[in-house]
Amino acid sequence: MNTLKAHLLILYILLFSLQTALGQHCLSKSLTFTTQGQIDSFSLHYPGVTSIEGDIEIGGSLSNSDITNIFGLQPIQTIYGNLNISNNKALYSLVGLKNLTYIGGRFMLWGNSKITSFEGVGKLTKIGEDFTIWKNSGLKDFFGLKRLATIGGELSIWKIDEIKNLRGLEGIEMIGGDLLIKGNFELKNLSGIEHIKWIGGDLIIEDNFSLRYLNALQHIQSIGRSLVISENNTLVTLVGLQNITSIAQDLIIEGNTNLINLKGLDSIAVIQGNMGIYDNEQLKNLKGLTKLTNIKGNLNIWENSRILNLKGAYQLAKVGGSISISWNKALKNLSGLDSLSTIGGDLSLNWNGSLTSIDGLDKLTSIGGLFDIWNNKKLTGLKYDMVIQYDSSEFVPTLPNSKMQID
Repeated sequence: MNTLKAHLLILYILLFSLQTALGQHCLSKSLTFTTQGQIDSFSLHYPGVTSIEGDIEIGGSLSNSDITNIFGLQPIQTIYGNLNISNNKALYSLVGLKNLTYIGGRFMLWGNSKITSFEGVGKLTKIGEDFTIWKNSGLKDFFGLKRLATIGGELSIWKIDEIKNLRGLEGIEMIGGDLLIKGNFELKNLSGIEHIKWIGGDLIIEDNFSLRYLNALQHIQSIGRSLVISENNTLVTLVGLQNITSIAQDLIIEGNTNLINLKGLDSIAVIQGNMGIYDNEQLKNLKGLTKLTNIKGNLNIWENSRILNLKGAYQLAKVGGSISISWNKALKNLSGLDSLSTIGGDLSLNWNGSLTSIDGLDKLTSIGGLFDIWNNKKLTGLKYDMVIQYDSSEFVPTLPNSKMQID
């Protein structure tokens, strides 16, 4: 019996020692570093610690940090919370994170003007939530992130003045949230993200004034919410989006000054939300929408100053919401909507100064709301027998056009 008690005592001591040792490797609190001294003394204060259960903040939004390097954080392998590196004007490198493999929460890098690349985080494979890269004016590339494969939340690349492409992000295959690429004025192409296949949230490409091509997006097959391509002044084509077959929410193409057609959207058959084509100055038609059959929300085509007709949307048969075609000053007719049979809401044709006919609506048989025609000065006639059923008792073919003859 005494021998058994002795053995149990030894086992208890060993288990306690093991638990204590493991506990020493994992720090169960958050840490904030605002001075170089705090970084340098990390291992002295927390000997043997390789994992942090809480957050790590280096700098901060109100920081006057004197941190120039983070070499002192080299033991850290895992952060279960967030990593926020922000507003460190003297920090020139991320090399102190060379052993970091996993961030369970968000990784935020913003306002660090001397960091030029991600060299130093070469073992990082997964970020559990958002990865935000914002206003790091000296950042020139993403080299150092070659092993990063999964981002559980949003990837935001926002207002990075110097980057010309996204090389260094080739390992990423899945983004659980949004992909936001916005306000990067020197960005010319998206090379580097060719391996992304799946986006759980929105895909937003916006305000990138030098961006010409989207070819690197060619392997994306699924978008969990909306697709927004907006205010990219030099973008000439949407080629690169051709493997996307459906949009779970909205499709918005807006303010892309040099875009002449919608080629690249050729595989999209269904849009679950709204479709908006707004203020694309060089857009001449809708070529590229050859497989689109159903828009479950609204269709708005506004302020496209050179669009002549709607050719390209030949298979569009149903719009579940309303259609508004307005302020398109060069639009002559509606040819291209030849298969459209049903509109669940209103049909509005307003302020299209060159519109002479509504040819293209020959198969339209049902409008669920109002047929609203207003101030199309060259529209001189309307064949009411094209539209034989109105679900709304409020149907009013009202608000006369100059020279319109109502029979």
